[in-house]
Amino acid sequence: RTLHAFTNSPTMATVHTPVDPSTLTIDGPVIKLASTEAKEFEIPLAAAKLSNTISQMLEDLGEDIDEAIPVTASDEVLEQLVNACKVRCACDPKAINVYEAFFFRNLEMPQVVAILNAANMLDIKPIVDSLCKYVAAKLQGQSVDQMREILGIESDWTPEEFKSAKEDHRWAFEYIFGL
Repeated sequence: RTLHAFTNSPTMATVHTPVDPSTLTIDGPVIKLASTEAKEFEIPLAAAKLSNTISQMLEDLGEDIDEAIPVTASDEVLEQLVNACKVRCACDPKAINVYEAFFFRNLEMPQVVAILNAANMLDIKPIVDSLCKYVAAKLQGQSVDQMREILGIESDWTPEEFKSAKEDHRWAFEYIFGL
């Protein structure tokens, strides 16, 4: 039986147990990242360099940093990013896909958005790309109301304002929204 990385449809990657990032060994120096709650996380330099922001910082300041680099992310979000970077640095593409499929599936959408924002701020392109593909797959074929529900977005329009806009711009609602 096979399972696509982002949906429950049988197709792409064979289902395996995802790799446990805490068991990965990546040789080389280690740096520390500090969350907004001041918790420090050790990350192999090679994995940290997946972040273009951190890579540029290390290039400017040197790689012999004793202090933790502050990151605007909660403990939970930073831990998830560190783990994802370690997996991306140490594993083959198939293992990465399996890890991400299980990783994403076990997150609520607000967590996905928080991790996506932090990965974007740190400019970790492969993780941003994977998370964007995951969110796009979740939203594909959904109505505007369903997308709002999935993303936790509340409409700032009153029902009267929505009705008025729908009447004033009927063409847009029929063509774009199918209403």
